[in-house]
Amino acid sequence: MNILEKNILDEIKKTSYFTSYDIKLDEEGKHLVDFDKRFPFKIIPYHFFIDHRLTQNYHDYLEITYFLEGSGICYVGDKRCKIEKGDIFLFNDVELHTMHSARKESLVFIAVYFLPELIYKPGDNILNLDYLKPFYYRGEEFNNKIPSGTKVSKEIYKLLLELYNIYKEEEEYYMLASITCLQEILLRTLFYYSENKAILDSKSIYDKRLQDVEKLKNTFILIMNNYKENITLDEAAASAYMSPQYFCRFFKKVTGNTFKEYLLKIRIDKAKELLLKRNLSVTEIAYDVGFDNLSYFCRTFKRFTNLNPLDFRFMVSSG
Repeated sequence: MNILEKNILDEIKKTSYFTSYDIKLDEEGKHLVDFDKRFPFKIIPYHFFIDHRLTQNYHDYLEITYFLEGSGICYVGDKRCKIEKGDIFLFNDVELHTMHSARKESLVFIAVYFLPELIYKPGDNILNLDYLKPFYYRGEEFNNKIPSGTKVSKEIYKLLLELYNIYKEEEEYYMLASITCLQEILLRTLFYYSENKAILDSKSIYDKRLQDVEKLKNTFILIMNNYKENITLDEAAASAYMSPQYFCRFFKKVTGNTFKEYLLKIRIDKAKELLLKRNLSVTEIAYDVGFDNLSYFCRTFKRFTNLNPLDFRFMVSSG
């Protein structure tokens, strides 16, 4: 690690501690980013401890994430993948995903967010669409992870540090310089996935996943607006215009969770948010997020986080 890399890493660890609850969500549970309308791009350093959201979420933008330190697990739909230092992950705008740090570890990473029209929109040179193929034109064997230690991960790491500096300094023409650097990163990912036979000539798989997420939008809204209530399986299935039996299989395929588990994770996420931001007792929080039994709340919280609620509050506040 050279001096520039060390300085950037130290700066990120000192100044960019975030909780995953600092990220805004809409009524569907979709992540929101406040983009400049002229320049729909952001690069944000994160230093997460143990407070990640349990429930998988998605967003309208595309994402490239590079992990500088730590380890953990990334969940994309019903797939699970180990996170290690130096790994790169790509997420498109229809993938439900989340990440958990390893127990008692933190995750330090840089996330690049951008809307696809920054690179290509109808009417542009069609060649620019190739930059986005790793996000849309994917085969069944596509892996969101570019593992550490590969030549391309090392190349992208250097480009990301350069991009981070360009974006942070905001010198003259930094927007143009950022786009140029981002295109170079996208080109490296395109070469990597093409060489690994993970790119298709058709968007059919992406289109199918988009349709799957669209079918569950009303269900996500129902859950986000009524998570404190006893939402029945029949009500959830009806929101997606499916039979309960088909809904169970479909929901698990798209989200990686059963409906009951997903609802419980939403409630625990809300409990974590209250533990972080409000001076309420554990009992008050348990009832506030929809549990009618304190003991069951504590058992559920520990099952998902490996901590009881008070330990979680203490570890995050002191982290």
